[in-house]
Amino acid sequence: MRARRLAAAIVLLAVAAFLAFLGGTVISHLWDEYKDSEIRRAFRNRVSDERLERVVRDRDQKSRILSLTGGGNQLVGETVINYRVAWNKSRENTPNQLTTTFRQKSVSFDPNVSADSIDPDNIQANPLNENLGKYKLNAMETQYKLAEEEDWVGSIDVTRGFYRDSSFSGLWKFGLKGRVKTKTSDYEVFEYSPEEDVLLTDYLSTWKPDTTFIDGRYTMGPFPDPGKLRALLASGTLSGERVLEEDLADHTIDENSLAAYAMTSMEFGSNVTLLAGVRGERTNTKFKAFELIYDADGNPSDLTPVSGKKDFTQVLPMVHLKARVAEHSNLRAAVTRTFARPNFIDIAPYQLINDEDEEIRRGNPNLKYTTAWNFDLLFEHYLPSVGIVSAGAFYKQLKDNIFVSISDETINGTEYEVEQPINAESGWLRGLEVAYQTRFASLPKPFDGLGLYFNYSYADSKSSYPTRADTRLQGQAEHVGNLALSYEKAGFSGRVSLNYNGNAIFAVGDEPATDQYVDDHMQLDLSVQQKLTNKLALMLELINLTDEPYRVYEGTSNRPLQEEYYRSWGTLSLRMTF
Repeated sequence: MRARRLAAAIVLLAVAAFLAFLGGTVISHLWDEYKDSEIRRAFRNRVSDERLERVVRDRDQKSRILSLTGGGNQLVGETVINYRVAWNKSRENTPNQLTTTFRQKSVSFDPNVSADSIDPDNIQANPLNENLGKYKLNAMETQYKLAEEEDWVGSIDVTRGFYRDSSFSGLWKFGLKGRVKTKTSDYEVFEYSPEEDVLLTDYLSTWKPDTTFIDGRYTMGPFPDPGKLRALLASGTLSGERVLEEDLADHTIDENSLAAYAMTSMEFGSNVTLLAGVRGERTNTKFKAFELIYDADGNPSDLTPVSGKKDFTQVLPMVHLKARVAEHSNLRAAVTRTFARPNFIDIAPYQLINDEDEEIRRGNPNLKYTTAWNFDLLFEHYLPSVGIVSAGAFYKQLKDNIFVSISDETINGTEYEVEQPINAESGWLRGLEVAYQTRFASLPKPFDGLGLYFNYSYADSKSSYPTRADTRLQGQAEHVGNLALSYEKAGFSGRVSLNYNGNAIFAVGDEPATDQYVDDHMQLDLSVQQKLTNKLALMLELINLTDEPYRVYEGTSNRPLQEEYYRSWGTLSLRMTF
């Protein structure tokens, strides 16, 4: 496989070099380095297990992205040849993550939640006999993770126009695109435990949160000190062993694809445009992973390599029609055939086992590609104020759409919650959308720089799942809307935007009561830019000004599973153009 990738890369580079020799080639480069240092603290009330846990995760994560792209065009007679060759490589490394859990056992609770009553804004476990002096080190875990992705992409397009008379003209176009892609993931986890009791009180930190957590309804702290914990690990007083189950996340995926297309655009006078074409794509995927072997006592003993492959061929026709129905108004209609690949991580035959939380995450190498027939109808009217009003309807018929399934599975007498992507049988999506955009250029100065943008879509959906009754498509919100006010004048541009997404299914359970939803979310953002010179601009972007949380619930909104706050954040940058 490496030889094939090398051969493909040499061919792509040879084509780029030849075209560069002819002239007209532009080369660009991107290099990005990112480092994220995180100390994450968690206080867990394990009511059903009668225990409390104080957990600290300390990690540094480094990411790097490299990209080199070359492309351009050549005019050969009346034919235009466009070409592009690109190489991309990304790397994410977590070299020494340390997760430490201190636990108090035999805890009594008096929760304020019952089968008939719950306050979703103030769920309290109410431990009755918590004692910091009784917290003991339960486990310490180190994790090494390295994920890399590399791909080569090459494409060429050939375009030629034709003209009969003013009532009929257009162009034809065909092209090829090839991609060679590899992704690898390597996990290595060791778990350490003490020979004698290690007490939390000997490792406490002086850390306190800068702000109250969820308006002070929950108390955070005290927690162990990450520096003291790393010193404890380095002392050699803990016994450790490699966690073989975590190596089930190791995988390598190679994907090669080749696509070809042909299309034509025909102008029937000045009022009707017809765009029609077909694209064919062939994808070959090979993957390698590991299977865990258990001994006669049910303990993990060894890893066995497993491999597989999947081939996919799809023919995708499309037809677009645009008709001018008035001087500034168009009617557009389209019928298209599309498909969506699974995420690389979804088709890897990996398995992550969390014995502590009795949870399993699995990949699914048997996933099929999602295919869809799409039908779209849109009316648009252009305004004199450099604006537009549009309204449309859409319908999608899906086959083998992918969703995340949540189910229960018993392994060696223990019931685990299993999360795995699988294919639904079929699904559909239909809806309406409206949009409005304008600039108030007729207003007196300085208000003539104001602009307004609004869009809204409503989507009804249904999917037939093999594991339970029909329900909404996973990830599809019924209501989505955006409202923005902009201002542009004298080299200054600014935008305040309000973005809304309705709730959507995050994972599909065995029954409606166990479906997991991402709650609705409304976010306020601000971005401004001031040109300092023709080639220099100062930019400011502020995100989530209202500190909206990310929230996940099960079944109904008063059964929260997860609530995360990120506060507002932003970037200040200086952009130069050459």
